[in-house]
Amino acid sequence: MFTSVEQYLVSLFTLLFTCLPKIGGGTMATIQEKKDKNGNVTGYKFTLCVGRDDQYRQIWRTKVIKRPENLSPARERKAVQAIADEWEQAQREDYKATGRTTDREKITLSQFIDNEWMPDSICNGRRAIGSIQVYERHAKIIKRYFGDKKRLQAVTVRDLVQFSNWLTSEGKDGEPYTPNFAHGIYTTLGSVLRYAYKIDYITRNPFDRLSQEDKPTGRTHDIVFLDENESRRLLDGVDTELETAIKTGSDNEYSKRFLRAQVYTLLLTGIRRGELFGLRWEDVDRESGCIWIRRSVSQDASAEGGIRIGPTKSRTERQIKLSDGSMLWPMLEDLKTEQERRYRISLSPKAFIFCRESQPG
Repeated sequence: MFTSVEQYLVSLFTLLFTCLPKIGGGTMATIQEKKDKNGNVTGYKFTLCVGRDDQYRQIWRTKVIKRPENLSPARERKAVQAIADEWEQAQREDYKATGRTTDREKITLSQFIDNEWMPDSICNGRRAIGSIQVYERHAKIIKRYFGDKKRLQAVTVRDLVQFSNWLTSEGKDGEPYTPNFAHGIYTTLGSVLRYAYKIDYITRNPFDRLSQEDKPTGRTHDIVFLDENESRRLLDGVDTELETAIKTGSDNEYSKRFLRAQVYTLLLTGIRRGELFGLRWEDVDRESGCIWIRRSVSQDASAEGGIRIGPTKSRTERQIKLSDGSMLWPMLEDLKTEQERRYRISLSPKAFIFCRESQPG
């Protein structure tokens, strides 16, 4: 709790300085607080990217200032912002006069994808993990086709038409990619070129000059749902497998119970597969009758443990309301009891419900 209006304002402006990369006068420099061991603000640190070197790596400038004295929170904010604006302008002018900037005529399409488009337009914190992985797959195929030598500014309409033909004829080890996948790759290349045009790496976008016939066409199809009879058959199937395992004393009884809980959860909630694997025990609240969908889990060989945990596809949390009499509640409670008995631990609320056997808690 705040004991005074002044403390509240200080906290508010602290949040602004910490979280916003762009404040007030339009500076692109970020502003960070510097604190002592007691948590008191002693100064501010400015960070600015002024350009890129010959290897297309970002070039950074930093500056630390002492905290202005005897100013109200509002005046302090304005004073720090003014100093940051002036410092940024000086740094940009100095770099323009003495530094080297990226040679946009020489940068290749592959370099632009890796060093500009991917980090700034895709991996910018606003996309779901699954979407990023799709873009990475598409980018890998684009770079394989165009190689390391094709300059970004040398990409022509003819190149794009030939790429389209390659995708739909022999791109996948001498065979065509599926229509929808080829369409997705081509759309990603269009995104790359639109971003290059947006940030002035190319003066004309060849993608805009293509006709619809020049582009791979994806096939539209209706989403197929299980009808009531099919759903019942699926549930009956997992029920029967579990009952058989229990009667015979099979060693795979737990795996059948585990699978049954997964199938019932998917069918009764309609959540995505990644959201299912992202459920923690703290997300299940029988008292309120809600299951909270807060995150998604997907496979990623480059991530620790081979999985990546991130936001949902819509990047929002949502809750699913179930009736108190829903069969899912006792099923999940039984699964939790069985997991605690099996692993001889008390499960943390942070534990994943559908976890690997080697990582239960």
